Amino acid sequence: MTHAVVLIEAQRSDLATLGGALADIEGVAEAYSVTGPWDFVAIVRVHHHEQLAEVIAGQIGSSRESRGRRPWSPLRPSRATTWSPCSPSGSRRRTAVRGRARPPAGAPTLAPAVSALPVKPEYGPTLGQLLAPGWRARSHTARRLLIVAAVGGVALLAGAALSLLDATYSHGGGTPFGFHYRGLYRTAPAPGELVRIVRYRRGRLQDLFAVAPLALAPYRGSSTAELPLYAAHRIEELSRRYRGFDLVGEGEVKVNTVPGYSIYFRLTLDGRTLYGRDTLVVKDQPSPRAGVIITEITVPGAIVTSPTLVGGSDVLQTPLHSFTLR
Repeated sequence: MTHAVVLIEAQRSDLATLGGALADIEGVAEAYSVTGPWDFVAIVRVHHHEQLAEVIAGQIGSSRESRGRRPWSPLRPSRATTWSPCSPSGSRRRTAVRGRARPPAGAPTLAPAVSALPVKPEYGPTLGQLLAPGWRARSHTARRLLIVAAVGGVALLAGAALSLLDATYSHGGGTPFGFHYRGLYRTAPAPGELVRIVRYRRGRLQDLFAVAPLALAPYRGSSTAELPLYAAHRIEELSRRYRGFDLVGEGEVKVNTVPGYSIYFRLTLDGRTLYGRDTLVVKDQPSPRAGVIITEITVPGAIVTSPTLVGGSDVLQTPLHSFTLR
């Protein structure tokens, strides 16, 4: 059942007869004379939305008595202070209560007039009109499944949108740090690590970014002098940890203005040659000097053609370039 509230302005000479004429129109459930900017209010109830145009434009709008400056205008607001029911000229009667119209018991609540407006032919059919026949033809179970599928689709779109945003990791404690990353996923850190993010493809490691604590022994002078000495011990440790370890180079770097030292190498994992980079980062402050070791491992490719390019323009670039040692 479709409902519409039609606000009508009549010519002064027709005020006495228009109410009965409206009540006689098939499809007009209730008709009222009102005070205010409008003369009459007609409540239209039809079984199908398409019938509204026939009742409103075809019968109400074309009746002689309702022809005035504005025969009908459902969108204009009305502030009627008094409602008086209009009696039909025939045997049909309507139910009305003074003050505000009430539909008969059991009748559905009136929908807003905007939802019942007929659509001009040049703007139709609407999406609702196109989908309504198929929706009505489906069972309640099928409708529920469609609703669940729609909700699931919205959830997938939201997840896809969130995957395009950078994730953030922040670590507190004695050596606080933080970084952003995208396309990598956190996993359980290895013994001695603080955090580890990885990317796998078909069950095989593609990229790894891990951070472990670093503590230098007390010394005097700049950390840039101590880091190469510590790097020599780190290289020995890496040669024992990784099969096929091959040192490619080493040198001073800066990670967001903080002095550091990088070790570039190759290693063998699952029968594949991978590229690796360890970066020692320590704040230049009075001893004891605490910092971190950033480990990056990736698969060689068109972008990363050498261990010295690890973290430069691949998926590991975001966490390395955004890394901040606080």
